[in-house]
Amino acid sequence: MSKIVDVKKYDYYPSTQYLVQLSQAPDVMKKTLSQLISQLETSSLNKAHSTKVIPIMKTRTQKAGGLLALAKQDFNTPSFTVWQDPNSVFDAINNGFLKLNGIYFARPCPKRPRHGFLESRRITSPEQLSEIVRETLKLDPEGEVILMPYIDSDQSAVCTPTQITIGLGHDGATGGKSGAFVFPLGHTSLVDEIWAKELITDTVYMESVKAKNDQIFFVQLRDGPTVAGGITDSWIPADTLVTRVLTPTDDMLEWEKLINAAQPGDVAHIPGGSMVCHAAVHCVLNKVPVIFTSTPTLGDTLKCNTQDQPKILYDGIVDGLTRGLAMQFDVKHGVFDASLFGIHQALSLATSFDGARAVGTSIATILRAAVACCIGETRYCSAGRRMIAGEVFAIDDHDEDDEASEDSRIRSRSKIYVELFTDYSIGRNLLGSCAKIYYDDLNWGSGAYGGMKWADCVAATHNLDTLMIKFITDPSEGTFKKLLGAAHTLINVCHNGGPLLSKVISNAQFEEAARATIVPLHYAAYRMTKWLRSQDARQYVLVELPALPEKPKPKIDTGAMTIYVRQLDNNRLRFQLKRAGVPSYIERDVTGSLKDIQHLLTNSMYKSMHSDSIIQYHRVKAGQWKQLPEAYLAILGLN
Repeated sequence: MSKIVDVKKYDYYPSTQYLVQLSQAPDVMKKTLSQLISQLETSSLNKAHSTKVIPIMKTRTQKAGGLLALAKQDFNTPSFTVWQDPNSVFDAINNGFLKLNGIYFARPCPKRPRHGFLESRRITSPEQLSEIVRETLKLDPEGEVILMPYIDSDQSAVCTPTQITIGLGHDGATGGKSGAFVFPLGHTSLVDEIWAKELITDTVYMESVKAKNDQIFFVQLRDGPTVAGGITDSWIPADTLVTRVLTPTDDMLEWEKLINAAQPGDVAHIPGGSMVCHAAVHCVLNKVPVIFTSTPTLGDTLKCNTQDQPKILYDGIVDGLTRGLAMQFDVKHGVFDASLFGIHQALSLATSFDGARAVGTSIATILRAAVACCIGETRYCSAGRRMIAGEVFAIDDHDEDDEASEDSRIRSRSKIYVELFTDYSIGRNLLGSCAKIYYDDLNWGSGAYGGMKWADCVAATHNLDTLMIKFITDPSEGTFKKLLGAAHTLINVCHNGGPLLSKVISNAQFEEAARATIVPLHYAAYRMTKWLRSQDARQYVLVELPALPEKPKPKIDTGAMTIYVRQLDNNRLRFQLKRAGVPSYIERDVTGSLKDIQHLLTNSMYKSMHSDSIIQYHRVKAGQWKQLPEAYLAILGLN
């Protein structure tokens, strides 16, 4: 949180206000302004929430103005001052305003941004600061110098609405040096920031550096030329005559089914969406046009706007998958939120080799997380604990009846996860056993743990593993479409209390990845480069897993049951199954016509109230439901 404080104007520093970036400490406001100012150059770079005091003055250059704008928007900037007069440096020192203790970084800023103006440099004394201010003003009388603590950085980034580039050192992303990673983006929240648009006339560029302790500092906001490749308002793969407009609901699994069955002329309308949202990804995978702005009009013709879209680099994705399966990582430090960004941005990322490898690694790490989550949940029943004891921890003499001697690891989710993340092959080979455990109602009581919802999670995980093997064997457009679709399904599949991956990813991180929020995006990109630079000798030779055991059909008590049916449209029927004494009912839709079963229906009608309307159902004759077609009975769970 930032607070602007008015102060008396100092002769030696032309500022009348200070921007105080408050820490989380509740007593910080008890400090006097002079105490806060004394922290200007002494705030520890190792404290993520250290209080910073930044003098606000009328900056003369875009570089200094951009840095001040970042600070006002609560981006984590270093503490800094801006100097426009070499003589004011010594006045500030003498009056105790400026203290130089250690190494600082002086950044000359010309009035008109241009390359090769004057190199930034490290300084340790007021004389050096005064000299660099003189040099700057000699080259540009309207220039100025930014002074900030020197950040011992190992990487740097520059981000635009269409790509983020990560390089080594403090200027590896902007200096044109070898070893930089380029990640194309489908969308970032940069294009949504009104405050940024007020400062930028062409395209916003945001720069950051990552300190060796992994803290990120945002150090520049500037204008720059438009970089091609961003898709902001629509994606039209071919000229399309609009015959139907589809709009997604919150149920992404149903949306996936709808888009998979889309016909020529169907157009998706996702107001306020972007190319990285789940709904849009399913459209792209199925070549369904998508509009993010105004509603398309029936009868209009949408013109193709994707002729020059770069191709997906499937070989890079394969490399990333094998890397992600073998990679060793600390599960406590933001691995999987970076994976979410990789999957959300996959269609753009995969058009560069670096990005394609990041996509593959993201899918593999999400898969490893899902396997661990599915197995970890089984610890809530004795059958699961026996499996974990023998297969995960190799405990041969596990005695579940002797709680005093039971190995504590078997009931510890974090310890189970650590063991499974060490070797992916252990967990994937247990998915079939997991499914059986979740299928058995005797293993689960209240419904808070395990059960069929978790069986669905296992099925989604098993499906992604299977499609990954198929893609590695045959990397192509068809296999990639299924692979990425399965990855999005896995992100959306839910257990009894929320998304499967909520065990390792917070709700905020799900939201940030979908919106491509700037700060988490930078952290994700830095982590991706760490993945791509890692070396692991382990190579998995994986074969396709056996199919999961067949899921039990829903158990329906057919005693004292009444069945109603009505025609939905030309080829669909809706059945309602009601049991005596039970207020709820089971509802199923099947393909068929009332004419086919007319002989099984009574002449009386059942009236069902829905909102303010009355819907009439036919009733199946008592005891005659067994004569319904086999296909109907199978869907109704009555065969």
